Amino acid sequence: MRPFVILLALCPLLSAFAAQPHIIFIEVDDLCYTYASPWGSKTAKTPTLDRLAREGFVFDHAMCQGMMCGPSRNSLISGKYPHQLGFYQNGDLKKLPENSWTLPKALKQNGYTTAWIGKSHLKPFFAKKKDGDTFMPQFGFDHALHTMGRALVGGEDEGEGGKSGEPNPYMEFLEKSGHLAQYKADAEAGRNSNLPEEAYLDGWFRKLTEDYIASYDTKKPLFLWVNFSVPHGPYDVADPYHAPFKDTKMPGVSKPANFIHPESLIQRTKTVRKEEIAIEDQRGFHANIHFMDTQVARILAALEKKGILDNAWVVFFSDQGVMEGAQGLIHKHTLFRQITQPSLIVRAPKGAGGGQRIAQPVELLDLLPTFLEVGGVKSDKAPHGTSLMPLFTGGSIAKPHVFGEIEDWIVVSDGKHRLIRSVKEEGDFLFDDISDPENLTNIADQHPDIVKRLGDAIDAWLKETGARLPSKSM
Repeated sequence: MRPFVILLALCPLLSAFAAQPHIIFIEVDDLCYTYASPWGSKTAKTPTLDRLAREGFVFDHAMCQGMMCGPSRNSLISGKYPHQLGFYQNGDLKKLPENSWTLPKALKQNGYTTAWIGKSHLKPFFAKKKDGDTFMPQFGFDHALHTMGRALVGGEDEGEGGKSGEPNPYMEFLEKSGHLAQYKADAEAGRNSNLPEEAYLDGWFRKLTEDYIASYDTKKPLFLWVNFSVPHGPYDVADPYHAPFKDTKMPGVSKPANFIHPESLIQRTKTVRKEEIAIEDQRGFHANIHFMDTQVARILAALEKKGILDNAWVVFFSDQGVMEGAQGLIHKHTLFRQITQPSLIVRAPKGAGGGQRIAQPVELLDLLPTFLEVGGVKSDKAPHGTSLMPLFTGGSIAKPHVFGEIEDWIVVSDGKHRLIRSVKEEGDFLFDDISDPENLTNIADQHPDIVKRLGDAIDAWLKETGARLPSKSM
């Protein structure tokens, strides 16, 4: 859709901002953008994402700020970069600084009802005071149902899930509903789930969301943040979701063309040991994505049935991606494009985006000032980010570079070139994200001018945002 057509389509919506449209965030865990058909996958089954892409704005050069669940999610809700929190991997940071700014608090103070349903990884995790759970007042939610992480289905979640000793609402649900024995049997056998769909963790999240939407009093604008734990492993959704991929050719395993990974850049990823195992995992990843897509469809249907969808902004995104065999690696917490590009789609009310592709580089943090503006919040400001609203009305934004980071490395992109730089001077990696989206060929030696330009951008960013705090600094 051409920009002036989009502007005409959005004009009625822009004039309605004072009426505070509903805002729905749907966040998923570990979805690599290359495994979703809006970004070119030929093997994925993601018809719901295809619908959002047809009706919304699809971002082709987005950047998440943290490269694991905890850093990404806490960065986004607080508006701070991981280095400002000292939060680079799950396990860092025991709690956000006291009285941290958060998006839901800002919206709540300006007339929104705020709700969170799904996995958390926010800090503090189930931290208790004498007067009860601190999650809702800490982050600014009127309603919250939250679990700690994905691995409530069959194991621990990257060092955090299930270790607090606090009550676990999903396990309580399984026990009360009579499904706990089946859950345990499936987990112990390492097999796909035999639970009813609405008793499987993300089916349960979806059902809770449907019920919440159905009972919502639409007199007030709603900010609802739904957090699925799929497609993060284990890849144990029910058999029917695996069946379509049994004979599908998978992407397979790739290898870097002219470089060896520095250990500090991949220390928390894992190396593919056997290609056949990686391919089987890719099939499971497809199955989890297929399941995820069906749950998102049910939420859109619930919004439509309630009469909310036509006056709602729906934002779909992943916290970060995973490697899944790319560069011979699995897992995340590195800075190649498969990890750093969240699968970001923004659907304006009534689908006014019309499928426009956005090439402008953006950050997840840009969602904060964008939806403060959408929500008519004039008295509050996110710590970081640039409003994307001009992009939705045919304009442009002044944001030449976007940034992400892990403990010892920083990535910067201008939408074409990606510089990955060590903070300990271990060397530079430069990739052309257009011609080499898998980042297999390091071209730093051939383009010292680009390396310098992007390196200067990193220096300016750090000067603006402050020194990098060490891990576990708070």
